[in-house]
Amino acid sequence: MRKGYIKCVNVQSNRLTYLITPRGIAEKARLTYEFIDYSLHLYGEVRQHLREMLRDCAASGHRVAIFGRGEAAEIAYLSLKEFGLEPIAIFDEASGARFLGMPVRPIAEHADVPYGVPKAKLFPLRRIPIPGGRKAAMVQPPTPSGNGS
Repeated sequence: MRKGYIKCVNVQSNRLTYLITPRGIAEKARLTYEFIDYSLHLYGEVRQHLREMLRDCAASGHRVAIFGRGEAAEIAYLSLKEFGLEPIAIFDEASGARFLGMPVRPIAEHADVPYGVPKAKLFPLRRIPIPGGRKAAMVQPPTPSGNGS
């Protein structure tokens, strides 16, 4: 009310109505624009980061697995497709669900997928841990022998 974004109207002795003012509408539109601009900028940065991380994997023939079913996993999947890669598995805390038409396996089975994904070869594509200490998306790093397995 002090900034002029809303106006308070006394409807009854014990009830108030808050009305957004033209100045309040303009401020809300500005904040919405800033949020959309920030979100699109963040999406672009994440896609660029994934391109850099996956370029070497694609060139060396590494296999890739994704952990999670959320928006970060969807962006990781799009980035894989850009390089002609297909994830060998989708993992998550809970199994039985589907992610973009693919079955989701429990993370406890990560070593049981075809060709195997040894835990030592998993590394995160994002730096923010999720509950349980796991990461949102993972790929295999280059191996010292360079054999791509």
